[in-house]
Formats: sequence, C-alpha cells, structure tokens
Amino acid sequence: MLKKMLTGVACLSIAAVCAGETTWIANKGNAATAPTVTAVDVDGIGKIYRGEVVADGAYQSMSVKFSEPVDLQKYSGVEFYVSHNISKVRIGLVVRLEQKPINAYTTSVVETPDRTKVYVPFDAGKFNSTDGKTATFGKVHEICIYPYGEWDQKGEFFEFDNFRFVPKSEVVK
Repeated sequence: MLKKMLTGVACLSIAAVCAGETTWIANKGNAATAPTVTAVDVDGIGKIYRGEVVADGAYQSMSVKFSEPVDLQKYSGVEFYVSHNISKVRIGLVVRLEQKPINAYTTSVVETPDRTKVYVPFDAGKFNSTDGKTATFGKVHEICIYPYGEWDQKGEFFEFDNFRFVPKSEVVK
C-alpha cells in the first residue's frame, strides 16, 4: 500500500474536471512526522483515502494537489464523504482552497464520526480569505482538508471518499 503520497491519473470521480494528475498528501502541521496516507478500494463506495497520525501534534491535514489548476467558477461547491475516530461527537472541519493570489477557507461541522456526506458551497459569505477581504473563487491548485487542531494524536484517522466538484447546474440534496 502506498504511504504519504498517492498519485493518480484521474481526479477520483471528477476525471473530466482535471486534465492532469492529482496527488494526495498528508501535511504534518506541528507534528514531527506527517500522517500516513493510504488508499483502499471498497465495494459500493470506491476509493477511500485514509490519513493516520503517526506522531502527536496539532494542525495535521490531508491535501489533494492538482497538476493543472481547476477553475472553481464552473462549480457551486465541493462534496465528499468523511469518517474519523477523532471524537465520538462532532468536529469542526476546515476546507482551505489554495489559489493565487489569495487563499480562502471555511469551516463545516461534521456531527458524527460515522461516514457522513459533506457539501461545502463556494459562497463568498461562508468563506474567509487569508487577506481579510471578500473571498473569491478562481483557479485552485490544492485543497487542504483538516479537522482544525483536533487531528493530533497517534493512531487517530481521518478518511474521505467520493470527493467531487459539484457543477453549478446540479441541485445538491
């Protein structure tokens, strides 16, 4: 099984969006070592990406990097399923869009550790920009996802699947 970096020719269920490769990585935050990242095919679900903490430290995260930027103007948001063993109750989940010139981020709440669908709308009123101005949605080269400072103890895992950009023409349920 691959660890720390996974490269694929398609963007999971969004192959039509990305003409290039995607790379899934783990970011170490304040830990000495980055979490491991593994990918497993599960019948009825598809590929699940799982990050597991190997060294204590706050602000560890997982990112998907795109070899060619994705134009967010074409999409209403991003959707994925998430599960974890970080807490028995809800967690705050940060989604940060790495784009030039200014990054944008938002927080979503995941109510349960069980597999849960998350939709993050590209709504300027729900995002903050790293320069303190109104968030904009341009071409993103990386999306970083993390449960704020909570994913911080060895053995904790955070996994997600069916990551996709939602076309503006699609109604989200």
